Amino acid sequence: MKDMGIVPTKVILSQSDKYRMLAEEEVKKVLKAPSTATFLYNGCSDPFEDGKSLLVDGYVDSENSFGAKIRDKYQVMFEKNYNSWEATLIHIGNTYYNPKTGFSIDYPN
Repeated sequence: MKDMGIVPTKVILSQSDKYRMLAEEEVKKVLKAPSTATFLYNGCSDPFEDGKSLLVDGYVDSENSFGAKIRDKYQVMFEKNYNSWEATLIHIGNTYYNPKTGFSIDYPN
């Protein structure tokens, strides 16, 4: 095969991109129709003073159980567990989810 001079490129993600991707995966786990989700990333906090927790937030557009596309604000709290970050709280719209227990609770506006 002829060498086309194409060199594979290594993609290097920033820490913020890694946290965003982790948060999106966590949010998809609790959506009614995760395959319809599109995300608008808002930001990521620097690790809090303890160095062991941080918050990622943004907006997610996805279909609800009636098939209507809706936009909700999301926040995912992460805590450092040795060398990895683990989601400890997911907040979408008016609902809070605990990813460890599967428990959720709705709070009205």
